[in-house]
Amino acid sequence: MDLEPILRNHYYDPGFGGKTSIKVTLPVMVGDRYAGLAIRNGGDASALFARMARGERTDAECRQIRDDLLAYCKQDTLAMVDVHHALAKAAA
Repeated sequence: MDLEPILRNHYYDPGFGGKTSIKVTLPVMVGDRYAGLAIRNGGDASALFARMARGERTDAECRQIRDDLLAYCKQDTLAMVDVHHALAKAAA
């Protein structure tokens, strides 16, 4: 479930700067969970996947990109859980 509509319509923090994407709200509500990852945003993830799919990377690079993509996707999922918990705590 995408929490962005809930944040956009029902939760305000001046730290959001008027934006409600997970990459903006997570650091304000919970902290930066993407520090230390090789891939830190969806644009980079998409670009790397496309280069890999077009055969523009070696097999070894593809293995590393795959691992990095999996770590990024895992963090995106955990980020949604963290924001959900922060919203539940704020609502209590």
